[in-house]
Amino acid sequence: MSWSLGETRSLAIKAARGAGMTWGLAEDAGFAVQWLQANGSPGVQILAEYLSWRDDAENEITPAWFAFHQPESPAIYCPIELGTAILDSGKTAPNRFDRVAHPLLLAPFLGVATASGVRCLSWHSTEILLCRNGFTTSAQQRTLLVEQAACQIADSKLSRLSNRIFQRVPDSEQRHIARLEKFAARTYAPASEQSRLTGAGAGVNDND
Repeated sequence: MSWSLGETRSLAIKAARGAGMTWGLAEDAGFAVQWLQANGSPGVQILAEYLSWRDDAENEITPAWFAFHQPESPAIYCPIELGTAILDSGKTAPNRFDRVAHPLLLAPFLGVATASGVRCLSWHSTEILLCRNGFTTSAQQRTLLVEQAACQIADSKLSRLSNRIFQRVPDSEQRHIARLEKFAARTYAPASEQSRLTGAGAGVNDND
């Protein structure tokens, strides 16, 4: 089977909530996954890997505020929080971030923030060209899925991109969908007699 982009976005939001993100960041995570998948990129997989990384108590996220006010801080940033901060800041964002977790998740926010023309997001030897409607890259998938890297943002000489839009998430993503479902399951309250009495389900008077 395959999944619609809307279904995948909803699952990503629930998974991000299950991983401890605020509602606002969870909704941004859903947007990022949908945008990446629509552009033929492994959005489901990169979010599943990021949430697993974030779930490890040894990995600490630094608030995105530091990236704008203390750029030399030896910190590692959440790509979703950082992307949201870049959108909110307009043109005041730095053009380099020393350590970003799973930087592919940063791409959708930079794309949307590009009012016109094309921008380039790069780390190591990987380059992604971005515009409002999508992106293109010649990088192999394993380099797109890097766990953390220093990122640079620059304008490109290109004026526009030609990209193909995908409508569904293929069934080859099943195991990554399953990983998101495990995070999403954390948001489900277990059934109990008390929860039924307070309004969940039919309570004790089930006449159906």
